[in-house]
Amino acid sequence: MAQRLLLATTNPAKAALLRRLCDGTGFALADASETAPPAVAETANSHLAIAVQKAAAWSRARGCLAVASDGGIAIPALEAVAPRAWESRLTKRATGEEGVSDLQRAQRLLRLARDLRGAQRAASRVEAVAVARGGALLGAWQAAGFQGTLAEDAQPPRCGTNGAWVESVLLAPDGRRYWQLTSDDLAAYDEPWQTLAAPVRALLLRLAEAGER
Repeated sequence: MAQRLLLATTNPAKAALLRRLCDGTGFALADASETAPPAVAETANSHLAIAVQKAAAWSRARGCLAVASDGGIAIPALEAVAPRAWESRLTKRATGEEGVSDLQRAQRLLRLARDLRGAQRAASRVEAVAVARGGALLGAWQAAGFQGTLAEDAQPPRCGTNGAWVESVLLAPDGRRYWQLTSDDLAAYDEPWQTLAAPVRALLLRLAEAGER
């Protein structure tokens, strides 16, 4: 019987990314969206540290192996003019409290960036993933990439954003919205999730193999 691996998030879009990341590694992937999340302050000073906090908290609370992530959008020009209002690790907190819609978050970011012009709207993605068991960290990684541009408006896909609202305002170098890109496109643009796949999967494959002995 396959070991259980908890996808430690209640965000549907992030759960889908974690599932894609971990699929085929020998674990039974468990969805956490229907359960109350453990309290995680998310006050650490990096995405990596916050991902570690999440993985440790979820794995401790559920008593199983857990994989968690934390990420955001880096906008250097916005961070320079409003350092207290924006940095990538504050992507969610800077755009509203819990219960705010994806569209409202996107519009809030666009208002913050309304005075940025041209190259000032350069934006990239930062993501971190951590794996823990029973509160003990087993591995953690962070990657940055996808050098794009912040759009002037929010254009979500017809199917909705399901928590991935950043994708409605982030443009690829070729002008397409992030959500319009294929896996090959994302790999070509050094998308962080693509970069993180190799180390995360390598650890999970080792853990799955060890558990079968």
